[in-house]
Amino acid sequence: MMNDDFENLWGTGSIRAFISHVSEDKKVAYDLKKALGKYGIAAFVAHDDIEPMREWENEIVRALDSMDLLVALLTPTFSNSKWTDQEVGFAFGRKVPALPVRYGKDPYGLLNKYQAIPAGSDISGVAAEIFEFAFTNQNLAKRAVDSYIESLSKSPNFASSNRLAAYMPRITSISAEQETALVGAFNANGQVASAHNIRSHVTTLLQRTTGNSYEINDLGHLRIRQDRP
Repeated sequence: MMNDDFENLWGTGSIRAFISHVSEDKKVAYDLKKALGKYGIAAFVAHDDIEPMREWENEIVRALDSMDLLVALLTPTFSNSKWTDQEVGFAFGRKVPALPVRYGKDPYGLLNKYQAIPAGSDISGVAAEIFEFAFTNQNLAKRAVDSYIESLSKSPNFASSNRLAAYMPRITSISAEQETALVGAFNANGQVASAHNIRSHVTTLLQRTTGNSYEINDLGHLRIRQDRP
């Protein structure tokens, strides 16, 4: 959970992603921030998130100190900045994953540790790749489930919910609190509860990860299966 001060810095989200970029790529960074928000990931974009009256260097350091993941937008001028390589180095110093996104420049130096995400014209695809990476990283996997449940709870329509259903097979474990939150998200959001792909996967997911047998009852509510005569 974030305290109020960190929420003011980051916004809401279970994973905190620092987007490292040069100033001329501010729009790409901001568009990626919005796309990541759909997956329950809070993103920090320096040129967008720092209040004018705050000391910007201190705010960047606060974000670097509290990030869970760094995303490096590797455009041709990325290494020309005085700050981007330092931000990447900061991530490695804290042992935080630093994920490169290839926008015309190949990963170099320490960034070679991670396979780059190829950037296409669709920023939502980049956000999806980052979200999938979180599921595969042992330090982020638990919070990725939190982010996933948050994104389900806020899903605005059936199409969004059905797309999110594709991530259910990637979830290998959930806590008791996450179990409760997932059931709550299903029952509270009609755009989730009525989405065909969600209904096809959610009981299997809960059985596989909790050992509890679930059903969707006649009222469309997800609940632990009741013994029937």
